[in-house]
Amino acid sequence: MVENRLSLVSLSVLCRFFDLLCRHTHTYFLTFLPTKKVFPQKFSSHFVVCKFHFSSEKEKPFFKMGRFTEQSESTGFIKDLFQKLQSSLNAEQVKNFANLEDDASRYKFISNNPVIKDFQITLYDKSIKNDDLANEYKLRGNREFQKKNWTASIESYNKGLLLMPPENAKEISILLANRSAALYHLEKFEHALEDIELAEENYPAEMMYKLKERTARCHLAKKSYEKALKAFMETITHLDESKLPMEKRGKLEKDAQIMIKMLPKQVEYEKKMNMNCAKKNANSSALSVTQLSKSVTFDYNENEGRFVKTNHEIKCGEEILVEQAICATLFEKFAKSHCQFCFARSITPLPCPNCIDVIFCSKKCRNAAIYTYHKFECGMLESIWSSGSSINCQMAMRLISQRPLSYYRSIRDQLKSDMSIEEMTKLPSHDYRRVYSMVCHDKMRPTYSYLQYSFMATFLVKILDANHYFDSDISGKTGDMCEDDRIFIGELILRNLQILQFNSHQVFDLLKSSKTGARQTVAIGAALYTTLCLFNHSCNPSIVRYFKNTTVHAISIRNMKPGEQVCENYGPLYSQNSRADRQKKLKDFYWFGCACEACQQNWPVYDEMNTNEIRFKCNGKKSCNNVIAIPSDCNEFMIKCIQCGEFTNILKGLKSVQDTEILEKTAKRLFNEGKMDEALRKYIDMMNIFDEVIAPPFQDYCKTQQAIKECLLEYGNRIQVE
Repeated sequence: MVENRLSLVSLSVLCRFFDLLCRHTHTYFLTFLPTKKVFPQKFSSHFVVCKFHFSSEKEKPFFKMGRFTEQSESTGFIKDLFQKLQSSLNAEQVKNFANLEDDASRYKFISNNPVIKDFQITLYDKSIKNDDLANEYKLRGNREFQKKNWTASIESYNKGLLLMPPENAKEISILLANRSAALYHLEKFEHALEDIELAEENYPAEMMYKLKERTARCHLAKKSYEKALKAFMETITHLDESKLPMEKRGKLEKDAQIMIKMLPKQVEYEKKMNMNCAKKNANSSALSVTQLSKSVTFDYNENEGRFVKTNHEIKCGEEILVEQAICATLFEKFAKSHCQFCFARSITPLPCPNCIDVIFCSKKCRNAAIYTYHKFECGMLESIWSSGSSINCQMAMRLISQRPLSYYRSIRDQLKSDMSIEEMTKLPSHDYRRVYSMVCHDKMRPTYSYLQYSFMATFLVKILDANHYFDSDISGKTGDMCEDDRIFIGELILRNLQILQFNSHQVFDLLKSSKTGARQTVAIGAALYTTLCLFNHSCNPSIVRYFKNTTVHAISIRNMKPGEQVCENYGPLYSQNSRADRQKKLKDFYWFGCACEACQQNWPVYDEMNTNEIRFKCNGKKSCNNVIAIPSDCNEFMIKCIQCGEFTNILKGLKSVQDTEILEKTAKRLFNEGKMDEALRKYIDMMNIFDEVIAPPFQDYCKTQQAIKECLLEYGNRIQVE
């Protein structure tokens, strides 16, 4: 699993700052404990600081936890720059900063510091694209193609495309065409067709017949007969422009004519099949992108804040939420294997025309990124990655750069107005006002955290400034107005950093070994979801998540009654972590203590669950929620509930549990055969039985939930590996 990039700050540097802070705010710090605990759910991996607060020398201390997220584990110039900033602050300045009450003032304070003012962002040379090297990779790809090493040839063509300057449009088209030929031989027809479409823009006219004939063959293999027929006709037309010898040209034309005569019957059959498919799709009840189930609603109270609850009964396996990320950022490690815009892994990447830092899976994704945030990151990503800043920093900036400056100006007066949960959830999920209203624990945040976040905000604003974000709308603006824009955007980025600390989620790929069948989830990036963030945590969650590109799907993992809170999991599960461990992690990373059922009743971890007893639900009155713990060798048929006084049929419950053993064997077989739909249905049937008669914690209950999760992962991002 990819580790989150952690916050590293020189201990000696921090100690100096804390010493100043202690002397002037009566705050005394103990020690610094680096933690590398990566939760597989929400994004978290931080530097923990324990501190004591004293209002006087005699007052007893109390613990409060904090964390850093704005720097990564890797070394970079940010660390040195932050050290210079700290060294420039005297005791009075530290005290003044600690007394600031809003983010705009904090940002302005740091941005006006001479160290920050004098710092210049390095724009990495975009002209690193190299046509000589690109052509060398093209020739290498051609040699591999001649040897029928299709995969190796594609790898060389990919490198050639990444390095080829945009002005060499013809060479780019030839590389795409060559790659499409290798893809055709690998029977990756859809990818081949995408490359052909891109290659046609600047491909030599005398060779266009090759692309048309390959298009026809791809459609034929896909049984898209109508498109194949059209492509064969176009092949004949473009043969007139070719420079082929008459004999070879005549043979190609003859082959195309044969196909043109054969295909009309297949076209009629295809049209009938398409009509039937359309009817089936019309009856589909699956949720569309960014849609919440009508079985849930939002609520708020003083203790739990905003949360999601059921307004109807929900069954295990129901889709609760499908949501597209409002913002998503890849880890640097995956920037050249996954699409920067949608996170799809691409074997046929399209590079940015101006830099070699990122790739895209399609022209659509490339345009969507280039016309929004990437034009402000292009040539700057190396600066960000080498700085030592975390992925949350890049996402805090991208949350801004994906919209024009005029958008934020238009909503400026609305950002700080208090919105009810009803008002907020009526806004579109991509509305930045929903982001701004997310929990950031600003009242709990210590001064040293504000210092680092303010420092990072100034760095990110400088990146935007260097790539002309603030120049995108300069008509009629004075110098003071431009500076006001920088302070405003700096304020928003500072808030984004605080919000992302508690609300960003890691996005995962499922890696599957083609040889052994071994499975592993790997974090490829982080994303922010404005609806998903409203789900509270439980150590016994009621939903699980999987990702399809950057779209999250939340599925119920057990049955829920009306009025029940719908919870996800932020990392620590009761079956894997003790209560003490869970409480510590949640307080360290999310600044709250959990009061879920598993914590209140101190449920044991999986290995410590009592296998010699079964916890039956009382099946007396509906209002009775009592649990009847029975030894597994109990011979009694009816047990009286001490709470409601009614009897529960234990024999019936035991019979139901025994039925799950047969279901489990069938489900495992179906899973191993790759029949995920059928396996999932069997596991859900098991869960329905357990939910009716058994109360957790119970080992078979946990195993069944885990099996459902494993099935659901198959519907998300998957990569087959050797």
